Amino acid sequence: MRGAPAVLATKSDVTMCVNMAQSGDLPKADVIQKLQALSDDEQVWTFDSTVDSSYSPASDEKVMTETVDGVEVYTCFKLADNPNSKLNKIGMTKAEVQALINNLQ
Repeated sequence: MRGAPAVLATKSDVTMCVNMAQSGDLPKADVIQKLQALSDDEQVWTFDSTVDSSYSPASDEKVMTETVDGVEVYTCFKLADNPNSKLNKIGMTKAEVQALINNLQ
């Protein structure tokens, strides 16, 4: 492979890009941006329950409405950790990535 990967798909990709940024072969800002993007899908909205119109969602919830057969249905979704996140797929934690970002700054 020549240069940096377009997407950080493996832990090796992450290590290679960080090393290249530290040696000056890649702009540090670009690598930091790629590292930050690994956390983009860390959490996802998941179905929690059907609620009524007076329900007040917590800070980690949202309520969506839709009309089904002429009746409004209120559905509550809760923010949850994504087991299929990019970080989980490459076997890294948010703290590890943050440490790499801190080293590049």
